[in-house]
Amino acid sequence: MSDETSAGRVWRAELFARWTAARQTPLLVIGARDDAPISMAECVRFVYEHVRELPERPLDGIDLMLVGAGLPCQVGARLASLLREYARRLDVFVTGAVGPGETLASLAADTLWMHPMATLTTVLPASEGREGLQSLVGDLVDARGDVDPQRHAWLDGADPDAVGDALHRVRWAQAQVAQLVASRLQPPDDAAADELARALTRGVQRSGEPLARREARALSALPVRTPDPDLEGLAFELHVAYEHELALLSPRTDGPRAIIESATMLHTLAVDAAGETPRPVWSRHFEEAVH
Repeated sequence: MSDETSAGRVWRAELFARWTAARQTPLLVIGARDDAPISMAECVRFVYEHVRELPERPLDGIDLMLVGAGLPCQVGARLASLLREYARRLDVFVTGAVGPGETLASLAADTLWMHPMATLTTVLPASEGREGLQSLVGDLVDARGDVDPQRHAWLDGADPDAVGDALHRVRWAQAQVAQLVASRLQPPDDAAADELARALTRGVQRSGEPLARREARALSALPVRTPDPDLEGLAFELHVAYEHELALLSPRTDGPRAIIESATMLHTLAVDAAGETPRPVWSRHFEEAVH
């Protein structure tokens, strides 16, 4: 373990202690680079290990902080469902630009705390080079996943298999949005949920730009709140700590690609390049070695 890594853990331990004192709620942080080779089975297993260490389940509440843009859509949706099983209230904190998987996970939040730097994005799964067609299909379907007959001609000439695949992905994303928002303590009405599903599966804005806090507030199905200055500052300090640990602003290829951390446990994902084929390797560290 390098001195830099040890110092990073000490830094984050101090921030966790301050968070717990301020919020009186357990904090779980999931951070991932966009090149993190994350699998569903491993990620869900490790988040479960963190949750089962928490006392008095189901908890009154869990704070979930999402950092980076590396969660696959399916993983983000599954993690949110898992956390809803163990906490009566789920607060999600987004402190920077997140990806589709993180955006999906945030939709299950009873309160979505967005930092001024935070942005959400569309929640369409990766499409192996068909992103343009998938985005077009997302713009043509309604909240039920049906293509608008008056605009169906826009798809003339497209590969039927590709169109079918794009429709499947858009409908899957819309169904996930509906299920996640319905899991809240106070779900939005159907009209608001449909508006959110349409927005997040066709590009929130016509320009395709990410959804910042001001725009997120305009969608009534998103329970966006602004943290007070003290909480905003503490959340930013945590963001910087994970930004540094994951090298989100640098081209570094060593070090962890993903982190799952709570007050009692830490999981890190690195890539072992020693063999002919690089392989992902998760490591687990317990309380005595972490906090």
